[in-house]
Amino acid sequence: LIVGGKKSTNTRKLFEIANKYCKRVHYLQTVKDMEQIPFKPTDKVGIMAGGSTPIPLVLEISRVFESHWFDIEGQLFIMNLPILWNFL
Repeated sequence: LIVGGKKSTNTRKLFEIANKYCKRVHYLQTVKDMEQIPFKPTDKVGIMAGGSTPIPLVLEISRVFESHWFDIEGQLFIMNLPILWNFL
């Protein structure tokens, strides 16, 4: 899942890169965008967001995702590139 605004150059680039390496990639601007995605409990899902994407939006999407589509065995990975780069 790529979270961010459609006008964000950074987020669009993340979407393009994800499409090269992942079978299924979805672009989300809001939690409501998740309604159209057919998730399964066995899916392994990563969430990435562009640098200008508000962290509360990313966290809201992850909470909604976990509460609606994941069982206890599910795996969820959240990455915000600016935060990750601070640790590299």
